[in-house]
Amino acid sequence: MKKQSTSPDRARAHTAQQRELISLAIERVKQGLSPPAEIYRVDYRDRIDWSQFPSWARCSNPDMFDGSCHEG
Repeated sequence: MKKQSTSPDRARAHTAQQRELISLAIERVKQGLSPPAEIYRVDYRDRIDWSQFPSWARCSNPDMFDGSCHEG
């Protein structure tokens, strides 16, 4: 029988994934490339220090994308 991941294990894995995605996004914008589109998703927006991104890569008004199929 396969052991299921506990909630804290899943939370740690999710947090690690978020940190990795944010690090990738920062590296990409430092190279003048666009960040991965996933960083504009609602569940990431409040975890990102947008001051690390140039103005062209920032989501100017995150709330205006809530509920739409295009979130950034």
